[in-house]
Amino acid sequence: MREQYAAWAFLAGLFSLSVIIVQFVGWVKGQLDHRGASRRELDKFFTYLTQAEQEFLFSKYCIGETTFCLAEGDPKAAKLAAYGYTLFVGYDFKHIPAPGMFTLTPKTLNLFSMYSGRITKVLSRRYS
Repeated sequence: MREQYAAWAFLAGLFSLSVIIVQFVGWVKGQLDHRGASRRELDKFFTYLTQAEQEFLFSKYCIGETTFCLAEGDPKAAKLAAYGYTLFVGYDFKHIPAPGMFTLTPKTLNLFSMYSGRITKVLSRRYS
């Protein structure tokens, strides 16, 4: 029985090992792609936004205020929403005129959680 099925068992084991290797390589590639996309997003954050906008967003993240008010006509609000850092969620009718309510997007929260140390270092270096 051993001689009869040894070749088949070897082929099945080889196939299983190749499937595991392909899955592992795909996982590693996905991790590297995700990390590269996050780095590109960090570069865009420092390139496209002014220092005041960077500090505004990061300070909101640091104090845990992920939803905040901005005037609807404010150019900063439009720019942050256009670049995908904030998302318009409605109006705050407690105030007249009603300012727009914005929230940090998941992309922004992920970026800040991954690179908060680096962002803090860059922003604090500008004051030195």
